Amino acid sequence: DGCAGAAFFSPELGHCFKYKLTRSASVLINGNYIIHKIKQTLLQLEHNNIDCSLFWIPSHKGILGNELADKAAKEACVDGARGFFRTPYSDLQVQAVAKARVRFTDYLNDKAIHTGTHYHSLYFSSTTVKPWYFKKKLTRSEIVLINRLRSNHYNLNYSLFRKNMVPSPACECGDPRQDLNHTVFFCPFTRRRARPLVLYLNKTFPSHSYNILLI
Repeated sequence: DGCAGAAFFSPELGHCFKYKLTRSASVLINGNYIIHKIKQTLLQLEHNNIDCSLFWIPSHKGILGNELADKAAKEACVDGARGFFRTPYSDLQVQAVAKARVRFTDYLNDKAIHTGTHYHSLYFSSTTVKPWYFKKKLTRSEIVLINRLRSNHYNLNYSLFRKNMVPSPACECGDPRQDLNHTVFFCPFTRRRARPLVLYLNKTFPSHSYNILLI
């Protein structure tokens, strides 16, 4: 049922204590109240002059007690008693963020069927929540400009025609499609002004395709 097992073996008592933990009852987070209880217990032991040492012993080392506890933890996943563990807020937050991300991704995929299809097909990523310009040294105006170009919102006939602002998507040079790639790479009217950009692209990305939106 998706639960994890936790157990410890007491040689003095000769008994394994098994507990079934839900996914949200993780004890591996520093902010977990269980960690603080352990620290509090260690401080009390120190206050009472009781020496206590903690060791991490992998189960494959062949130590009997640890192997028994490891075996018991696996069994606890199935038949262990459910402990009365309070769920730390940090664990609930992780679950809430994950569910919100899934819902928002589904929302974007649904909306992309009707609007923003071009941008969604090229740039949408469900593997990261960071924007594409994260950690890039760009000004606000540069980010806005790139976003407008990527989303096909620019002052060329191909984009304006889609918004019923011009009668034709064609270029004045005769090409039927005056878009960003045509203006940068192929149009004879803009070749001179686009030359510095084309030289930079050829030098920096020598094997680039003639689609500036994919570079």
